[in-house]
Order: sequence, then C-alpha cells, then structure tokens
Amino acid sequence: MSQFDSISNTTATIKPRKHQNEVVFSSPTVPFWPPVHITQHSRRSSKSSKLISIGEQKMAAAKGAFLNHISRESSDIRGLADFYKEIFGFEEIESPKFEFKVIWLKVSPDFAIHLIERSPDTQLPEGPYSAASPVLDPTHLPRGHHVCFSVSNFDSFVQSLKDKGIKTFQRSVPNRPIRQVFFFDPDGNGLEVASRDE
Repeated sequence: MSQFDSISNTTATIKPRKHQNEVVFSSPTVPFWPPVHITQHSRRSSKSSKLISIGEQKMAAAKGAFLNHISRESSDIRGLADFYKEIFGFEEIESPKFEFKVIWLKVSPDFAIHLIERSPDTQLPEGPYSAASPVLDPTHLPRGHHVCFSVSNFDSFVQSLKDKGIKTFQRSVPNRPIRQVFFFDPDGNGLEVASRDE
C-alpha cells in the first residue's frame, strides 16, 4: 500500500472561514504530506463544520522503480572494464550476445554497469576528453555529471588512487560526516567515491 492509498478514503472535519470557497486539509497521519485544496460545494454557518472526503490522488506512471544499471559507451570497453575491476573490484558477468560488443560489470545484486562498444555511425563524443573544450579538472566534478559509489575504506581507497597516479579532488559534504573524492575514468567520465561507516 502506498502513501497515496493510505489517504484515499480519509475524512476530516474542517471549519471553513466565512466567504471562503476553498479549505485546506493536511493529513496528520502522513508526514510531510502537502496540503490538499478542496472546493466546498455547499455552505453552512461559520459556527458549524463541514465533513469533507479526500478523493483518489494521482499515482506515478511507474511502480517499484529502482536504478537497474548505467551504461558507458567506449571505443575500448576492455580497457574501461579493467579499470573498474581494478579500482572498484566489480565482477565481470555474462552478457547477452548483441550485434556489438558489450561487457557487463556487477556492482551489487540489483545494479550493474554496462560498457558498450562505441558505434562508428552515431559520431557521439566519447566523453569529456573528446569534447571541443574538454574540462579535465576534477575540482569541477562536484557541479558536473558524475556517478557516485560509497566505500567503507575511504582513506586507503584514496591512497590507492594516488599510488596509481590518478588526479583527484577531495572535499566533505557540508554539515554531514561524509567525505568525497572526485576523479575521472580512462574515458573522462566523472566519478565520485563517498565515505561510509564501517
């Protein structure tokens, strides 16, 4: 049952103001639920109260949506796969036999990275490195496109990046005990790794 269903048949007693065509109902049983404006179709004395039924609320088009995978297009999917396997320890898993080459990497039981052989026909840029005015500075990534992973060994992970000569930028989330490191993969895709408790 969704939060929408939980209030679909809710009723509330509201005292309308004089000469007011609308009243506002905010459910005390659904935290942070936005007020619902309801038009009154009849008038009563300001000393009386009006019983108002809340109708069905609109539902989202998708049900049970969650992030399934992200994809990266590359001219060197083997090199890119080896990078993610070496840096993050992602597992290479069996992939379908498409008419183009792909490599699938398992990140978690329900999430994967799909590396796709770049099509010579689309002429899409491979990443920031191949843009007309490439931005290679990781200090720009907090406000740029990036994918974030969380790790429990943040300090040793950052040190391993430095040992491999990978240029990084570190900062912390304001007012939260979360540290961040930003860097690029070999194709110029932005990456973030955030700290998490052991």
